[in-house]
Amino acid sequence: MSQSLFGVFGNNGSGDGSKDDNSLNLTFGSSKTPQLLITSRSPSMFSSAIKTDALALSDHTPIIKFRNAVSRNLTVDSSDHLTGDGTILAQSPVIFMKNGEWGPMLQECLIQGSPIESFQIKRIATLDKEIRQLQVTEYINCFITKYEQIGDEISFAFAYHQMTDAIAKFLPDGTKKGSSAYQFNYGTFHNDNDGAAKSIIDS
Repeated sequence: MSQSLFGVFGNNGSGDGSKDDNSLNLTFGSSKTPQLLITSRSPSMFSSAIKTDALALSDHTPIIKFRNAVSRNLTVDSSDHLTGDGTILAQSPVIFMKNGEWGPMLQECLIQGSPIESFQIKRIATLDKEIRQLQVTEYINCFITKYEQIGDEISFAFAYHQMTDAIAKFLPDGTKKGSSAYQFNYGTFHNDNDGAAKSIIDS
C-alpha cells in the first residue's frame, strides 16, 4: 500500500499531523510576507498577486512548506570502519500548498511523464521595507512522481537531475553582505560552490 505524503510529513512538517495555523494564513503586503514561494519554468504553472519593486514574483505562488533530503549510503561497523558504497541518494522533494489552477497541470505532467525544466523554492522576508530573497533552492529537469489532495491542500513530489541551494547573508539594516551556494548534478557528479551556483540568488 502506498503511503500518503500528508501522513508522512503531517501538516507542519513534524509528522504529527497537527495544523500549523501561522503557515496557512499567508497575506500579501507590508504587514506580512509569505515565507516560502514556488515557481516553475517550462511549463510556467504558478501565479500570485504579490507586488514588489525588488523582485519579480507574479509567476510565484506561496507554499505551506517543503521537504528536501539528501543522504550518503555509509554506515559504521563495530570496528569503527565505514562500510557501504558511498552512493549519494537524493530523496524526492515534497511540496505542500493550497490547491489552484496548477493542480490539474501537475497531474497532467505526472500522468504524461512530461519533464518540467525547473522548480525554484524561495524563502523570502521583508528587510528594511523591501522583500528580499533569503534562500533559493532550484531543481533542474524534474519529473512529478506523486500527487495527492486532501481538502483544499495538495502535496506533490518530484525527482530531479540537478539541485542548487543558495543562501544570502544580510546585515540588520537590510544590506546584503554576500552569499553561499552549492550545486550538484546527479548525472555528471559535477559540483560547484561559486559562479553558477551563486548566480541564482545574486541576480
